[in-house]
Amino acid sequence: MNARDATGTSSVPVGMAPLHLSIAALRWNCDFRVLFEVPCAWATEATSVSASSFPLPMPEPKLNRARERRIELEIVVDAYTPEECAMGWYYYLEENLKFPFKAKCVSARSVSPLTKGEEVEVVAMAKEDDCMREPFVLIRFAGRKLGVPLSQLAVSKTARETHQAVEDWRYWVAMGYEF
Repeated sequence: MNARDATGTSSVPVGMAPLHLSIAALRWNCDFRVLFEVPCAWATEATSVSASSFPLPMPEPKLNRARERRIELEIVVDAYTPEECAMGWYYYLEENLKFPFKAKCVSARSVSPLTKGEEVEVVAMAKEDDCMREPFVLIRFAGRKLGVPLSQLAVSKTARETHQAVEDWRYWVAMGYEF
């Protein structure tokens, strides 16, 4: 199978997409299904993460060109697989989140003990391996550290970089983008 070029003709072997089609053609969702005649195996697995995997009570935001550019040029640049995309997000968040910070739970999730409206202190990023499906952060909870999905939280008063990084992730989820 070959990737299709802009004219719809096959010109490049699968797995060898032209450089100029990489991130722009993916629309920053790290999903090669749009480039290939036959979906890649990982693109059809039931384990792939998408906004529908964890619906959140946030409306789809309007397109934010500055945020889209930041995501394209700083976060998922050179990400050609879901794992690379996840790691791009992980390192972006690790660099920009200034710990500790206060956050509020905006939605209940079955993987988290938090209830909507609950306030928590976020103290660190979870380990890389725990963030391969979506970013998790560690919070203080019942006298110990516990990992919860970052998408479940909205930041309170905090450093500008922290607020921007969390909102970048929430925007990604709300737009329906995927690893």
